[in-house]
Amino acid sequence: MKLKSIGLGLAAAALLAACDSPLDTNPTSTIPANEALDTPQELGVAVNGLYDAYQDNGVDFGRNLLIFPELYADNLGFFDTYVSDEEVYLLDVNSTNTGVAGLWRGAYDGINRANEILAAIPKVEALSDADADQYRGEALFVRAHMYFILAQFFGGVPLVETPTQSIPTPQQAEIARSTLAQTYALVERDLKEARGLLDEPLFAGRAGYYAATALLARLNLYTADYTEAYAFSDEVISQGPYQLVSDYAANWRNKNGPESILEVQYTVNDPSSFAGWLNYGGRYSFAPSADLAAAYPFADEERYSLVVSESPNGAAYVGKYFRIENGDDNFILLRLAEQYLIRSEAAARLNNLDDAIADINTIRARVDCALDPDDEGYDEECMDGHLAPLSDDIDTRNEVLVANLEERRRELALEGHRFFDLRRLRDVPDIGEYVEALYGNEFRLLFPIPQTELDANELLTQNPGY
Repeated sequence: MKLKSIGLGLAAAALLAACDSPLDTNPTSTIPANEALDTPQELGVAVNGLYDAYQDNGVDFGRNLLIFPELYADNLGFFDTYVSDEEVYLLDVNSTNTGVAGLWRGAYDGINRANEILAAIPKVEALSDADADQYRGEALFVRAHMYFILAQFFGGVPLVETPTQSIPTPQQAEIARSTLAQTYALVERDLKEARGLLDEPLFAGRAGYYAATALLARLNLYTADYTEAYAFSDEVISQGPYQLVSDYAANWRNKNGPESILEVQYTVNDPSSFAGWLNYGGRYSFAPSADLAAAYPFADEERYSLVVSESPNGAAYVGKYFRIENGDDNFILLRLAEQYLIRSEAAARLNNLDDAIADINTIRARVDCALDPDDEGYDEECMDGHLAPLSDDIDTRNEVLVANLEERRRELALEGHRFFDLRRLRDVPDIGEYVEALYGNEFRLLFPIPQTELDANELLTQNPGY
């Protein structure tokens, strides 16, 4: 049986010096205007390059997209020297934070790539109708997801639907913020159109019909349209080609597995940094918190040992990302387990508690129990070799929503969800009290608009409190 007292604060023997640096504030296109996207082949290359926008691109975008929602909550500890990371860990983010500026810039880079493709498609006469639909659908998906990311971190943002050239005009550079509702409305519009254009993905790492459907389920959960959230997640679960894998760790050991809906692809020639930051054999700047470790019951060894792995000297580290030598751990953007938990939360919100509980229990039933039938506590924690269903005592809407949040934490830990889950569920009394105690001031539930962007755009306004 595991020990919960794993050391959580042991730093690596030596750390690199801090190297936060200013960023260029205006996202520019990677495709020079009037020099590309004239042929179907060039357009195909550009669509493939859409997904590079999820990677680091010099601003740690992919890394911060995964780590910041965990660090800006209660899932990760920090013991490095980067000021930008330390501010996030301390829940005291300044508008000059370069990591936050990288999130803004990285998302708009992805938006601009998508806008370039959307603008070019009608001009490429030799493009087949099928390819035009596929490329437009993928560009709409990426643009929608990037705006969803911005909305999650910042609230309403400037909405840009035309390409920004390398030297933007004043009209392109200065655009006022839209409201959060307007931002989400663009996301929904783009995703619904993408869903009508896309079939199965062409290759691993490319968006298809079910990726758009899964992201619509997530979006509608955040916008409190629970009927739609239920319907979209139910479609992915009941009609999609995905299945929960019996071995939880296989989701990371095997790339693009049967549970995966969409992953950002990394290779030895195009590596990720996740293992370097999170694994004990790398830089090891972040470690799972003691609070996260305590969230797993003793019987849940399978998930615990992957999220809170133990180094030879007893230090805890994140084991989901482990390809240090090649640096080619993928980033799972969408997977089936989340869809079960979305459907569960939506069902609970709609007062369909039996279905909500059943979906949580489906996730629990695929986790092997670490106890033997003769062990003390087996009857309470396990059933037929797997985690036991939720207790019969959980029978109110709020209790089911709390149980859902607890299961999301264990199942989706270190996948970039925790802060957003806490904020979304703070209307549930017990969760709301915890969120208020954790963040204090309400304004901290959004990140600040980067100061570099405020300086460059007189129409841009800061989030209250910063």
